[in-house]
Amino acid sequence: MALQSLLDNRKIYNINNINNKMKSEMVTIPKQEYLELKKYKRLDTELLVDIANGIKDVITGKVKEI
Repeated sequence: MALQSLLDNRKIYNINNINNKMKSEMVTIPKQEYLELKKYKRLDTELLVDIANGIKDVITGKVKEI
């Protein structure tokens, strides 16, 4: 499987570990902007989890290459 060879020796990292390593700083922004950024972060995390699960399905053979 061509995709399998591309994914050999690769690791799927826990998304939360990446977020925990970022340095925190305080800034002041409008509440509306904060709420929008919070929404986008949630959506981005959901998309990354879905992509990681899809790759895992391909690796484990649950999805076949066409």
